[in-house]
Amino acid sequence: MPPESPTNTPRVSIGWAPSFAVDVSKLDEEIGHSASTGILTDLTAALGALRRFEWDEMVITPFGHLGSSFQYDFHPHYVFTFSVLTDRDEQKKPIKENYILKRLLKK
Repeated sequence: MPPESPTNTPRVSIGWAPSFAVDVSKLDEEIGHSASTGILTDLTAALGALRRFEWDEMVITPFGHLGSSFQYDFHPHYVFTFSVLTDRDEQKKPIKENYILKRLLKK
């Protein structure tokens, strides 16, 4: 997943599916505002690391059976799942990584 060298890093786009937005909006109801604020802070940091290709390989693992979905273990009690769609140039080199956030799941 991470590129071989920082000079070859493709651009990154992060979007979300409606299911992810619903999961995030339910946090306050399920665990309270102060607890959800901490989770959202950790989520924001994880998304920044994902965008900059600065994550530890141990926090991202395959999710499901299609091969293009992963889970990011960003918090002691939560993970988020995402799929990766890669735009490539005519030489098949990645030019843009599109991360689509799918779900926010309790461990």
